[in-house]
Amino acid sequence: MHWKFYAVLSVLVVLTGCTKRPACPTVAPHAADSSPRVALEADPDIVTLFHRPSAVKRPVSSIIWSADSARFAFIATTRPGAPPALWLYEVDGKKERPLLAERDCPVTDAAWRNEEELLVRCGDALIAVHLDGTERVLLQGDRVPHRMAVSPDGTKLAVLRDDNLSVLDLATLQETVLTDLAEDGLCAGCVPWLYEEEFSTTRGFGWAADSLRLWFTLVDERHIPLHWVEAEEPGPVRALRYPLAGADNPIVDIGVMDATAGAAPVWMNLSSEADVYLPGAAFMPGDTHLAVARLDRLQTTLEILRCDTRNGTCAVVDEEIDPRWVDWAGLPLFRDDGSAVRVSRRNGFFHLYLSGGDDQPLRQLTDGNWNAEKVLTADPATGQILFIGDREGPLSSAVFVLSPTSGEIRRLSADGFVHDAVASPDGKLFAVTTSTLTSSPVTTLMDAGGRQIASVDVRGGDIYTSPDDVRNELVTIEVNGNALHAHITRPAVLSSTRRYPVLVYVYGGPGVQAVTESFHTTFGPWRDLLARRGIVVFTVDNRGSAGRGREFEAAVHRNLTRVPLDDQLAALREFLKNSWVDRRRVGIVGWSFGGTMALSAALEAEQTFRFAVAVAPVTNWSLYDSAYTERYMQRPQDNPEGYTATDLSSRVKKLTVPTLVIHGLADDNVLPLHTQKLMRAFIDARKTPEILFYPGAGHRIDDPEVLTHLFSRMTAFIERNL
Repeated sequence: MHWKFYAVLSVLVVLTGCTKRPACPTVAPHAADSSPRVALEADPDIVTLFHRPSAVKRPVSSIIWSADSARFAFIATTRPGAPPALWLYEVDGKKERPLLAERDCPVTDAAWRNEEELLVRCGDALIAVHLDGTERVLLQGDRVPHRMAVSPDGTKLAVLRDDNLSVLDLATLQETVLTDLAEDGLCAGCVPWLYEEEFSTTRGFGWAADSLRLWFTLVDERHIPLHWVEAEEPGPVRALRYPLAGADNPIVDIGVMDATAGAAPVWMNLSSEADVYLPGAAFMPGDTHLAVARLDRLQTTLEILRCDTRNGTCAVVDEEIDPRWVDWAGLPLFRDDGSAVRVSRRNGFFHLYLSGGDDQPLRQLTDGNWNAEKVLTADPATGQILFIGDREGPLSSAVFVLSPTSGEIRRLSADGFVHDAVASPDGKLFAVTTSTLTSSPVTTLMDAGGRQIASVDVRGGDIYTSPDDVRNELVTIEVNGNALHAHITRPAVLSSTRRYPVLVYVYGGPGVQAVTESFHTTFGPWRDLLARRGIVVFTVDNRGSAGRGREFEAAVHRNLTRVPLDDQLAALREFLKNSWVDRRRVGIVGWSFGGTMALSAALEAEQTFRFAVAVAPVTNWSLYDSAYTERYMQRPQDNPEGYTATDLSSRVKKLTVPTLVIHGLADDNVLPLHTQKLMRAFIDARKTPEILFYPGAGHRIDDPEVLTHLFSRMTAFIERNL
């Protein structure tokens, strides 16, 4: 569910169309009294917003370093609507350059074959690209892999295609088929949609260090019903095996096999219970053992298994238990000396733990009411560990270095919120992407001492900064005994002769923070645009939001709406005490979980809100996927009262305010089924809200034309009703 929202933070950077004063048109008091009209032309400021060169995804993503740490490749999009291209950054020259320039085929995957050549999946072609710019097409059409992995020695390519695994000899281009599954719903080397969506597991196979063997998944989804959604191009439909809450899950086994045809795999003896999750696996140093993560169905027990690849026997080497749920934070980072560094929230916050090897207890390396979120490097020679964390406060994020011998923790990254960082293989450099509350992300190259070396810029310095006549600020609001963090966007200068309407922009779900010291995707510039038009935008992170520890987040256990909605309404009441806001003119908008919250608020507090806008809302949790929903709600059979209390379709008779519901017909996260059933409930209740369906649009929308249309309609609806 976490794009799943900010995705959390891929960073779509946009510019507003208005420049300096006089500001854009403002919303006059009682504007909703004017005759309702729907403009036939797109809002010109919205058009500009999504068609400037900066209206693209994060400039640097999918960073992959060469083995010698001399350069890294990355995928970038430089203009709205353009396909992603492959770029290269040379450390010595401190300069980036396009390696596979923009063309009709989008670059979707890349891997280093050796220090001079990359293998790139571009549309329906697999291309070998040399650093000198020469290209060789290796595979085309149906032979192009869905997923691939280069062997450590660079001689072979493991290929997932048509639900089976093969190995391609990169010198001769001869292919050896390793599996031969011919039944729909069976796949070798696949990642079930559920794992990719909810556990960020992207590949179901991997090489041993000796390049002779592979671990792989065997996925059985034959028993899971098909759901149909549109393809990304309007018109065709595609089948999706989507496990609903309480229903059957994929059955996953893990085996190890030689990278030659005819060798029987060795299956890992992972569990006598088939109804478990296996979100991660990797060869351990030495290649004789495989590390596998195992979660029970309700995600209350997480175990790390050490499995012998020669006979399949497995032993539990680490266990974490919580009666509500355990968070999956990835496999440990294994080091050549046999030790491993792991991120765990077993003490209430995410922290670093060190395992010294067999039969040695975990040693906690960091502690306190803050989170160590991701390990970048862990050098066994020096003992130093680089990691991303929020040690300076839950609204911030930075790169830190830890010395395990002294316990000293020192900040390395400069000012700005760190969205992500990728360290070089030698641990001496890292590429870090940062932003601020009012300026879009930039990627810089830094050394392990914290010195900034250079910027990585594929957009010619086109960086968004909030205009001078808009003020973005973070405040704290005391609600129900908790200090909740809020973000306010408003005109920089408030008129003493008027009161301003308020738009509540809400997310509210677990695993996400909507309020941080960072720039937030499309919605940051859109908030600025609304503020320039005289609308104040208010966002608050309720209990259940991420970043504040297990007890704060676990408030949503068994009911994903009640506590978040209580906090949202209480915080809004406090905010509306400001003399410069008009408490009679308040609306609410949300996307994904935020759409669910917006509809819930309109049903619960119709006297507070003049309207609600919900994009891709979950309207009934029994229709959402099993892994996410059951983590927080348990299964419908375990918690029927919780599911009943959060079913929006059964409550639409209470709706009394104008409502706009928007959904993409290609959404494979929150199925269009949610809004379709909601629409049926509206019809039965004789309610007439506005409903928009977007052909070919998924849960996250990047197409600038679709975004222009969607935000024009949404903005017009907001202004009409405020």
